[in-house]
Amino acid sequence: MLKEIYEQPPVKSVLTATSRLQLLAYHLAISRKLEVDRSRNITKLLKDLG
Repeated sequence: MLKEIYEQPPVKSVLTATSRLQLLAYHLAISRKLEVDRSRNITKLLKDLG
């Protein structure tokens, strides 16, 4: 499901590129068992992911 959401063209998707990136980052964080705070800065989250 995540892959389908991420790969939708922006025109057809209600999600902006930023929110798709955020969704992917949260998914990666959860899959790596990092503590996820929804208000967390996306840049910091991506930095923590490596």
